[in-house]
Amino acid sequence: MQLLIEASVVLLAYIFGSIPFGLLIVKLTTGKDIRQVASGRTGGTNAMRAAGFGAGLATALLDILKGAVSVWVAQWLTPNSEWVHVLSPIAAILGHNYSIFL
Repeated sequence: MQLLIEASVVLLAYIFGSIPFGLLIVKLTTGKDIRQVASGRTGGTNAMRAAGFGAGLATALLDILKGAVSVWVAQWLTPNSEWVHVLSPIAAILGHNYSIFL
């Protein structure tokens, strides 16, 4: 049962990392598709190009926060499992780079 919980936490970290905040923020503020602007990436720099400094800053902060949240959730749900604490941020990074939502 514990292994299932640990695997679920790593999967949840991947899903957290997959949230494309740049796409969401730019779409909500300007109606543009950030993937059609400049580099086509969904990060903070391209969000700033597409929707201004505030959108870029919000995107960067939320991208940092989704990595931190994945670690905090892993530490909260599996306090004695070091391998989950190591794999969760890696899963969040993989989710950020290879999002299931894009």
